[in-house]
Amino acid sequence: MKTGFRRTWRNHTGNQRCQPAEVRRPATLGEIVEAVRDAEGAGLTVRAVGSGHSWSDAALTTGILLLPQGLAGPLPLEPELLRADVDARRLARTGSGTRVRELNARLEAEGRALSNMGGYDGQTIAGVLSTSTHGSGLRFGPLADMARSLELVCSGGRLLRVERANGPTDARAFARARPGWELVQDDEVFDAAVVGMGCMGVLYAVTLEVRDAFWLKEVRTMSTWEAERERLGERLREEEHLELFVNPYANADGVHA
Repeated sequence: MKTGFRRTWRNHTGNQRCQPAEVRRPATLGEIVEAVRDAEGAGLTVRAVGSGHSWSDAALTTGILLLPQGLAGPLPLEPELLRADVDARRLARTGSGTRVRELNARLEAEGRALSNMGGYDGQTIAGVLSTSTHGSGLRFGPLADMARSLELVCSGGRLLRVERANGPTDARAFARARPGWELVQDDEVFDAAVVGMGCMGVLYAVTLEVRDAFWLKEVRTMSTWEAERERLGERLREEEHLELFVNPYANADGVHA
């Protein structure tokens, strides 16, 4: 669906802006393919933006800008395309324009959850992966570490599903069910694509590893900086998440309480 209008696009803080030649709101895979081919035919770039939460200039373009709203929502997992040893309950497939809060609501209704989150849930799934949004705790990687499969539209409208070498997709079943698609199961290609900043293609869909729903327990204690400083390394290794609020002013005894 072409909108055919030109306007200034700004990120959410307003520190980055651009005037693309055209803005489109694709709602289907075919519309992404069309946008990529149109851009190449006109000698333009094509960039997809998420919620505009990033402060960087990664999404700026003078070519065709793709807005994500039409690419939001759950997508069928297609368990018939998975390897026999894959637990389908641990996977969730979603459109790249889905916001984290929307995915959270869907997973909660199913008794499932993301294993980790950043501090904001208004970002799109494509955005948090492509820019390597982090969560909390040294035991957890960034949210991109939950990705198990990426579906991309690349140069010329080429359709790729990219996974690690031990990815969840059965190659033979995928070849039969997805004519016109190419399955790439390679660790180096996956690492390049998952935090690709949009350089590897336009992300259409993502399959994430999820877990059963769980409750968080927060414990707050009063201490001193002098006591915590001595065991800070140990606590960072032991705790899944640690926040430390320090009073910069010492009392009469020289203690930061």
